[in-house]
Amino acid sequence: MIKRKYLNEFVCKAVNQYNNGIFSNIMYSNKIKHFEESISSHFISVLTNDIASIENNYLLGTINIIYQIVLFILGLLSMIYLNYKLTLCVLICCIIPILVNKIFEGRLVNSEKEVSKKNSNFVSVSKDLLTGLPVIKSFQSEKEMNELFISYNNDTEITKNNYRRLNNLINISMFSSTFIISVVLSGVGVYLTIKGSATLGTITAFIQLLDYVVNPAGQIGNLIARRSAAKILIEKNEWLLSDENIENKTVNQFDSGIFFNNVTFSYDNKKNQLDNFNYKFIKNKSYTVVGLSGSGKTTIVKLLLKNFEGYIGDIYLDNTNIKDLEDQSIYNIISYIQQNVFVFNDSIINNITLYRDYDKLLIDKIIDEVGLRYLINEKGYNYLCGEGGNNLSGGKNRGFL
Repeated sequence: MIKRKYLNEFVCKAVNQYNNGIFSNIMYSNKIKHFEESISSHFISVLTNDIASIENNYLLGTINIIYQIVLFILGLLSMIYLNYKLTLCVLICCIIPILVNKIFEGRLVNSEKEVSKKNSNFVSVSKDLLTGLPVIKSFQSEKEMNELFISYNNDTEITKNNYRRLNNLINISMFSSTFIISVVLSGVGVYLTIKGSATLGTITAFIQLLDYVVNPAGQIGNLIARRSAAKILIEKNEWLLSDENIENKTVNQFDSGIFFNNVTFSYDNKKNQLDNFNYKFIKNKSYTVVGLSGSGKTTIVKLLLKNFEGYIGDIYLDNTNIKDLEDQSIYNIISYIQQNVFVFNDSIINNITLYRDYDKLLIDKIIDEVGLRYLINEKGYNYLCGEGGNNLSGGKNRGFL
């Protein structure tokens, strides 16, 4: 009843806070470069596969370790009370399961990390194949893509199977250790009974108590190994939970312009996307930046938005270096239309407002200005756009969204 009431609530609250903490920091983090360099499937894997391991092996594992330690202490005290010689024999035998877990601990940690990596890759390729299904059908690449999925799926399941087999091997070793200890205890008990140092009732009590000492001695090591493996996942994702309390300047506007001063930047530290780039973008003027694909047009905008760090040179809003500005401060005065416009699987109205409350007159004004009135009249404000906007027309209406 205590477990039902308190332990389940503890795990529920802990997992809920952990997930919320990670997602909130993803939303509010200034470390945009991490999300530019990574893929969404990695974070999906963190919020699904990794959290399952953390829940079972870290949260519940920690509680179980405490539980097993209590069982071990109470069982050991009972044994000492009954016969200290037999207790000493049991303690010596308990070294066996402890050594078994020590042998497998490193392999278990590495196996847990490998499972996490394979799960992340599997989620990534699954997401790409499902998102790109229309393209796959168009180019009749079903066979190749199916084989790609099978390859990743097999690789993931083989890795998970190796992890399960390792756990089974540990369990078999623990069972064998317990059996050996039982045989040794029975032999020593018979000897002490013949010598008159113990009674048959004492031996029977010891055998009954054996599970409360030997099993915890073995399980504690296994649980600690699993907890260590889960802790590796927590440490791997620790940056997602770190607070960023950097005191930077804020700006509400800029008066003169945006100035790039000898800016050099490379994505891979080999080829420079920008090489000593200098330009003055004067306020209230319009500019068209022309260049080949990969020449750095988008990079200019992303550097201005502080999506990347590690560039050489300086970028200024008026006389203020953007390195000294809060990220949110920059977003407040600069609007950036992405190359790929994302449409949420929600209503038209929520895609327009992004779930914020605006006056209906203002919303209608915007709808008229961007040419969406025809679509609203035809579909309604609450029409579901579908994943990636697939419920919308591929023609002009979708183009506006």
